[in-house]
Amino acid sequence: GLMYLISSARKTYPDIEFKILHTITCENAEENVKRIISDFKPDLIGIRSLSICSGEFETLAKVVRKEAPETPFIGGGPYPSASYEYILEPSPPLVDLIVKGEGEITFVELITYLSKNDSLPSSLTGTVVPLQGGEVKVNDARPIIDNIDIIPAPAYDAIKLEDYKGISNLAYQRADSCAFIETSRGCTYKCYYCHAALSETVRRRSPQLVFDEISEHYHQKGIRDFVFVDDIFNVPKKIGKTILRGIIEHF
Repeated sequence: GLMYLISSARKTYPDIEFKILHTITCENAEENVKRIISDFKPDLIGIRSLSICSGEFETLAKVVRKEAPETPFIGGGPYPSASYEYILEPSPPLVDLIVKGEGEITFVELITYLSKNDSLPSSLTGTVVPLQGGEVKVNDARPIIDNIDIIPAPAYDAIKLEDYKGISNLAYQRADSCAFIETSRGCTYKCYYCHAALSETVRRRSPQLVFDEISEHYHQKGIRDFVFVDDIFNVPKKIGKTILRGIIEHF
């Protein structure tokens, strides 16, 4: 998610400061958004959302529009990628641009364009932008990242695990003492309700990179609970077993 975007952007722009607000960690998300905009004064604002959170997406987008009307504002994640018409067709559109699909490469190119032109691009690969009269422009699709080993580990330093104290994740674990691990992307199935249906294959990380990431959480942060967030973990089954056996051997 967002931590992957940050780690990818830092490879090119190590001096840029990023801030993440996960709405599950705050009692009043709208007030927290207002406070961050006032205190942080961002040069770019983005919202990531699942489809199940479409209502909250719209609510917070309107808050951002009111509090920072001149700040470039983008959306991304499963909901904007699948439902960009609903987001961009209103007048004014809820956001200025949508990153469609995997965002690591697109996000870095977007930052580059914004830093050089002081505006968002209209023709960037992997994006959708609003046009006059409620129309939208779907730019060329961003090719998937075939070798996901090139993506740096997520920037966990961008969040504070203690902010998740008292919160359980979808695996019914304490969210302040677990880490999410992605060993692969994509799925071989085509379930119509799932964003992973857009993929055509499963791309796996090298098992050693997975072990290295788990090891950092385990030894340096004392984390003992891990959640695999793959679209489908056990394809191909051989590599899935390799990772599970490696966890037993290493930890």
